[in-house]
Amino acid sequence: MDNLIILQIDTPTIVAICALVIVILGGGYKLFEKIGGIGQKTIDIKEDIGRIDNTIDGIHTDIKEIRESIQPLMPIKDSVFAILMSRFSTSQSPRKLNEMGLKVFKDSKIGEIVAPYIEEITQKVKLASPPNAYVAESLLIEEFSNLRNKEEIKNKIEQAAFLTGQEVSIILLIAALYFRDKIFESLDLKIEDIDTFSPKKSE
Repeated sequence: MDNLIILQIDTPTIVAICALVIVILGGGYKLFEKIGGIGQKTIDIKEDIGRIDNTIDGIHTDIKEIRESIQPLMPIKDSVFAILMSRFSTSQSPRKLNEMGLKVFKDSKIGEIVAPYIEEITQKVKLASPPNAYVAESLLIEEFSNLRNKEEIKNKIEQAAFLTGQEVSIILLIAALYFRDKIFESLDLKIEDIDTFSPKKSE
């Protein structure tokens, strides 16, 4: 009789204990799943950071290659630049837009088109660490020239050139000269040093 009473008392307790164990095991499993998920996310984040680091390294390598490829072309750049800009800039170095150059800049509205990319160009020139103002100007002109390849403004640039009867290359050179002084100021470079470090000066 006593045993029967103990059994009647213990059965609900046993059921309760079993239920508690199941709850604990279930919660533990869910917790384990969450911890496992967090661990996987941590691994994914580390992999993403690794890819970002590799991308940054690649950018620095590309910039270095650009600088090295531009260096032998400096004398050619001077000649082409002088021919293209003879009508739109002053003849003395460093060149500045003359009255006609400023008119084309205004009429084409190229300034409004490229303005959103000035900071990007400034940072690219800065990252390239140009050794002097002459090289910096060359890099700057190259970056402005590359704007023709940006799909979002490609048609606008071509339209600006068409409206003024000029080539796209001329329009972008004019824009480069117009914004050069502002970009040089941001990079703490002096305009007069362009002429100082020109290869023609050292000959």
